[in-house]
Amino acid sequence: MPAGWRRTGTPIALALVSLIAATALWVAVTDTENPRNAYDYGGGLVVNAINVPPGLAIAGMSDNVVFVRVSATEQAFSELTTANFVAEVNMSGERQPTSNKAVTVHVVGRNDVDIIEVSPSSVQVLLDEEVAKQVPVQVNRLGATPQGVIVSSIEANPTTVTVTGAASLIERVESAAADVNLTGLRVNQQQQYVLSARDASNVDLRPLQIEPNTADVRVTVSQTGVTRAVPIALQTRGHVAEGYNLTSWSAEPGTVTIEGPVDLVQAITVIDTEEVDLGTLSTDLTRSVQLQLPTGVTAQRTTVNVTLTVQPTIGDWAIAVAPVAENVPDGLQAVFQTTTVSVVIRGELPTLERLAPGAIRAVVDGTNLEEGVHLLKPEIKLPEEITLVSLDPEEVVLVLQK
Repeated sequence: MPAGWRRTGTPIALALVSLIAATALWVAVTDTENPRNAYDYGGGLVVNAINVPPGLAIAGMSDNVVFVRVSATEQAFSELTTANFVAEVNMSGERQPTSNKAVTVHVVGRNDVDIIEVSPSSVQVLLDEEVAKQVPVQVNRLGATPQGVIVSSIEANPTTVTVTGAASLIERVESAAADVNLTGLRVNQQQQYVLSARDASNVDLRPLQIEPNTADVRVTVSQTGVTRAVPIALQTRGHVAEGYNLTSWSAEPGTVTIEGPVDLVQAITVIDTEEVDLGTLSTDLTRSVQLQLPTGVTAQRTTVNVTLTVQPTIGDWAIAVAPVAENVPDGLQAVFQTTTVSVVIRGELPTLERLAPGAIRAVVDGTNLEEGVHLLKPEIKLPEEITLVSLDPEEVVLVLQK
């Protein structure tokens, strides 16, 4: 071996050996830290037919979804989606219609994932003559418009499309359907919808090609009157008489059914009455009042009967009362060192305001008392509708003298 080659080749060989060793070591370490395991991928993969010969079309497939078992690291498996796989049957070898031809399913996945098993590994494929047919575009209404909104018209453009596919499927096609959801629709709508080939029972027929495969659908809606029951709201002006309170009111009936455009009716929460004058009202009142209906809204009735309940205000009243003595023994004279007591009473304010002088009395009973100074609690005499709250002082000084 020439000396020059040894000087040049030996370093290269050593470098190559080092690279191979390093690569082997990296693979070993990687496999140790991130081991590969077998996993069943739960998502079904849709099988597509490729290289279908001209003039033929897929009429049916025994299983159009397959499942796979893969070998991958835990991290790689956790990242997988159905978009990472392609499942196909290759029909390039066929030249005429066939019935239930067993074809192997090929599945390709990500580079870092190995396909271990495909289930089922093959499917039965039915090939038929390819034909075309023109069918009308049919708009299927899903859901319902809100109350008070009706569909005036639905128009599709184009009105017909061409459906191409296996003859056995094409003969069953009745329409190309666009499913339009009307739920919540309040205004006109124009939108593109994907078309589906359907049979007379509105069942999808696949696989078929539709040209064009979308339709422009315009939905025109209009609003009609809607009805709704809403409560009555009493409107008043002025105040009841002094010393009285408006404690409650009621309407008969308590609600009224209104009718009008949906947007206007839905915005109404109550219907006001005309104003009822409370001026100096001191007794219950029942009367018929007009309803104040918004413009554009009608009602089954325009008046209601309202009843207003008025009750006196309960309050406290303070009054100074001079005590008096009764049943003083003969020969003795009563002299009070406590000249007045403060009495707080409770009752209806109008009644308290109308109390006559002397209606409230603080009485001391002198029966069997002897001459001298006496500390006594007076008895407060009140009308029946009045109650005693407090007395100050609670005892008075009475002097009996000759």
